[in-house]
Amino acid sequence: MPMRVAINALSARVSSGPTFFNNLLPALAIRDTANEYCVILGAWQTALLTEIPERFEKRVMSGVTQNFAARVFWEQVVLPFYLRRWKIDVLYSLGNVTSIFAGCATVVVMTNSHPFSSLRLRWPVRHKVKHRLVRLFSTLSVKRASKAIFLSENSRELICRQFPLPPGKTTIVHCGWSPFDTAANGQSPKFSGYVLTVSVLLPHKNIERLMRAFDLLVEEHGFPGSLVVAGTIMSRVYYERLVNLRRTLAHGERIIFAGNINHAELALLYKHARLFVFPSVEETFGLPLLEAMGCGVPVAASDCTLAGVSGDCFNPFPEVCGEAADYFNPFDERSICRSMQRLLRDEKYREQLVARGFARVKRFSWDSAAEQTVSVFEELRS
Repeated sequence: MPMRVAINALSARVSSGPTFFNNLLPALAIRDTANEYCVILGAWQTALLTEIPERFEKRVMSGVTQNFAARVFWEQVVLPFYLRRWKIDVLYSLGNVTSIFAGCATVVVMTNSHPFSSLRLRWPVRHKVKHRLVRLFSTLSVKRASKAIFLSENSRELICRQFPLPPGKTTIVHCGWSPFDTAANGQSPKFSGYVLTVSVLLPHKNIERLMRAFDLLVEEHGFPGSLVVAGTIMSRVYYERLVNLRRTLAHGERIIFAGNINHAELALLYKHARLFVFPSVEETFGLPLLEAMGCGVPVAASDCTLAGVSGDCFNPFPEVCGEAADYFNPFDERSICRSMQRLLRDEKYREQLVARGFARVKRFSWDSAAEQTVSVFEELRS
């Protein structure tokens, strides 16, 4: 008898959330033809709605807002009634939070590291409040859940250090990689000769230090290009902080905030970049690393062990990239600058990293992620 699995996609608003579901759901449809799936969406998620496999039920909940507190309230109070009405056997939820009173087996995917981080970052007040709420509901959710999925060994180790979970209750399911559409081949982006980072604009992305490191790269090594920061502005306060910093830098006019860009433009940016740099200090995985390696771009990434704070830093990039990246201390602008300069000047090293990157991304597939996820569902079959 098939199980009925509800996938709560309400937390997938921007960046890696929609990317995750846009790739995982089609893979689930191919991998699992035995069970029935129901995807729960908000009315604002029109782009994601078009990507849901045809045989999956689509439940668009008009009464849910994008506000985190309101959404969680709805998931705890209202969603359980729908789950019973729809005869759901398993509820799968992204974003650390599940419905505590679901009345069925629950699987929660721990994608948010901020509530568990000990790094003292300059978060705006409203984000600090949200992190406290997320921590509360994450703790309740992961203890209530039948299974907790982590995207990396690094995130599982650091979170489980704060509240131990039975070994059989957790599992690792890495994100997958899929090539960009080749329709944009032959085109060129608006920029040329640039260093690229792809990141929503929030404090943990460490963009300030990258900007200072880029200024050093131009000042001391004569780099003639620009720094392109591609990603949605998630915090106006943080964005204004970056804009103010840009004004103080000697070569700030070469730093470009490209904002939110579509899939085709992103593929072009990756493929034409001189290098990709990812300075973040808090991640549970790091999908842009796979995208960059898959596009043949040499990668420079942060490694908290070089700063001596590995026990405090959600930093799975060595787990993701292995030997296919050049690593730097994310808390040291000169370390970031040296890494970028190394990749820019050493052509042989660049070629080695590109070749390793092509080989590395083949280890990560959405088909494998779907297979492991289905195995979790089957394990919970009553």
